[in-house]
Amino acid sequence: MRAAVIRYRKYDIDVFIEIDALQRKVGKSSVDKQRRALNHHVNWHSRFILQLKREINKLSPISVLPPEILEKIFITHTKIVWQETDAEWKQSLSLDVTQELIARFKALPLTIRLDFDWEDSDLSLPLILWEFERIRQLEIFANLSDVPYRLLCSDEEISGSPTPLLQQLLRNTRNYDTYTNDERLRVIASTLSSHASSPQLTRLVLHSWPFDWAQITPLSMLRHLDITFERTGQSERARERRDGKAEFDALLVAVKLLPLLESLCIRGCFLLRRDSFEWNVIPNRMVTLSHLRHLCLKDGASACATTLSHLTLPVLSTLNVNIADGHDLEETDAERVLVHLAHGIIEQVRGMGEAHSVNMCRSSLRVSYVAGPNQQASGKLYIYFGDLRESCEVRLCPELSSTVAAMTVRDVSVDGGCLLYMDVWGALIGRMPNATNLQVNSPSRKALEALGQPSIAAHPPSINPDRQEDELATGYPFPRLRFLTLVNPDFSWPSWMPD
Repeated sequence: MRAAVIRYRKYDIDVFIEIDALQRKVGKSSVDKQRRALNHHVNWHSRFILQLKREINKLSPISVLPPEILEKIFITHTKIVWQETDAEWKQSLSLDVTQELIARFKALPLTIRLDFDWEDSDLSLPLILWEFERIRQLEIFANLSDVPYRLLCSDEEISGSPTPLLQQLLRNTRNYDTYTNDERLRVIASTLSSHASSPQLTRLVLHSWPFDWAQITPLSMLRHLDITFERTGQSERARERRDGKAEFDALLVAVKLLPLLESLCIRGCFLLRRDSFEWNVIPNRMVTLSHLRHLCLKDGASACATTLSHLTLPVLSTLNVNIADGHDLEETDAERVLVHLAHGIIEQVRGMGEAHSVNMCRSSLRVSYVAGPNQQASGKLYIYFGDLRESCEVRLCPELSSTVAAMTVRDVSVDGGCLLYMDVWGALIGRMPNATNLQVNSPSRKALEALGQPSIAAHPPSINPDRQEDELATGYPFPRLRFLTLVNPDFSWPSWMPD
């Protein structure tokens, strides 16, 4: 046994020397740092071994064989594997049949995701992109500065190849602002999304990629459109150069020519230097999208309001409004903008059915709608206004109360913090007298005491005063409450609560 140990140490003496040196180097560090250092060393050696194996493979005789010989070897090997897997195929699966199956597999549509963070992307990219005609779904995630992507864009023979089967195109990037004025990239990046190259395109997702609304217009088969223009990090000069009104007008022209559109998400696409109510001077051009069921907006308050007021959506079932950059909303325009926005939201949810459940968080509001005798789910509304000043929240929420929170609401979920800002949430809470289920999340003593104030329960008369269930029994909120659920209540720490 001793001799075996001695021989082992003699054989791996260089390994033990390296390990001992590494342990002395990190020996005084914490256990976590030692673990990270060892893991880093293991990863480095793993990559080193993998690269050595690649070099060995390059020296293998098979690597110099012509492609047709390699293909025959692959087909023969595949045939053997299949025969071993299924004994019934031994007689029927001839070499000719196997070759035909391989040929059919090579003709099937492809789903490809290109991530240019991948180390070998510059080596494998040409092999993939020469198969453009087979691609059904293509997702690209890259910086516009990545060398492989810029080489791809410079090769017009590849980037201009048609993709007749392409149905879904998704493009994501991380540093749009640096290359926003690269006109060459702007043109080439739109090649795949053109009707001539991709006549079957049904889904287009462009996140922080240069695009033109006019190039989207011919995509008559498009059903799902998702456009994001991140302005984070943009200079003030760059924002001043953009003409938000012209871009909005181009949007209306584009979506009007997309009759099959079912979902539309636009984020940060119509930006002015300041979020001014001058949006209201845009010509009154109404666009009807008869198939649109999902609408997602993320922009300034006036941009969201103007977008809602210019769209007629008869079958809308999901509305998501994210009011971004609330600090850009001028105080002098705030009231008119928010009234305009609330009116646009109310008009769009009017056809969703009856409000059934409401969820109130400190900076967001969710409403679920039902319809029909079976009370089936028929719509969802989500509004996020975390970027607004509190004075703007006080204006917005009461404007929404007339339709968002209604006599038909039965289930209510509210964060305890909301109950401490009744100037914001009181109008909503007071207009739900028929709610029977109430859930309060993380309530404090102050929050529950706020529910006992009759002043917040003031609301207009019932829509149908003849119904007995719509008559208020008391002046307090939730007079017909049957179930109260307190989630993570804390009655021991009221110090942060206002008096």
